[in-house]
Amino acid sequence: MATAKEQKSGNELKLELIRQILNDEIKVRSSKNLVKYRKFKEEVERIIAQYHNNFFDNLMALQELIDKVAKPMQEEDQRLQQLGITQEEEAFYEILANHPNAIQDFDLIKELVQKILAEVKKSAKQPDWYKKDDTKAQLMLAVKKVLRFKVKADELQTILDEVMEQAEARYKEYGMSVA
Repeated sequence: MATAKEQKSGNELKLELIRQILNDEIKVRSSKNLVKYRKFKEEVERIIAQYHNNFFDNLMALQELIDKVAKPMQEEDQRLQQLGITQEEEAFYEILANHPNAIQDFDLIKELVQKILAEVKKSAKQPDWYKKDDTKAQLMLAVKKVLRFKVKADELQTILDEVMEQAEARYKEYGMSVA
């Protein structure tokens, strides 16, 4: 930071600091919701790249980071409270909600999310569950049973793949912390 202070103006330092804070927050939150926070990270990188390519100055870059990343992250926190779902349920809720052709009923989505989360936690209690093909297959089958007849068949595999990706990202170490 000392050398950065010598080379950068006050606004450039603010921009760097906000970028760092947002990236740290995204890193912490990304295990909770891989898909959503991957998009936020890409947005931060896009804005910083545009700034470095002189697309806009540091004040505009600051405003872009606030408007396109910081505020939406705060709004997401408020939305969670309004929906009445936990952070653990959020990622699986997002997966189902992002497939509006598959399921449209909010209450059904919440019910399915709770069942999916229960199945994921059950499988994740086993040490190194994500490395074992048989355990992953059992989890996929359990999730498929939860979703069968409630999700349109043409979107089922895509949803299953996203659920498994999120389960691995979020619950890799779950069995270790429970034991």
